[in-house]
Amino acid sequence: MTPTHFALFAAQLLALLVLPIVMLGLVTRVKSLWSGRRGPRVLQPLADMLRLLRKQPVYSRVTSELFRLGPVVALA
Repeated sequence: MTPTHFALFAAQLLALLVLPIVMLGLVTRVKSLWSGRRGPRVLQPLADMLRLLRKQPVYSRVTSELFRLGPVVALA
């Protein structure tokens, strides 16, 4: 892989990871501006995602392992 191909791949990967978050932020910002409100920051979806990833799951003491593995199986 040449350095040019690697740089192109890195740029495409970065765009694939960042653009959906920025576009979602822009859409919500423009919708709020059109309705006369100030609206959230453009990177608010990223802040929300990072906040949700830091949260710990809360399970009851009587929760089975099957219940705890549910989200993992659903995302697999």
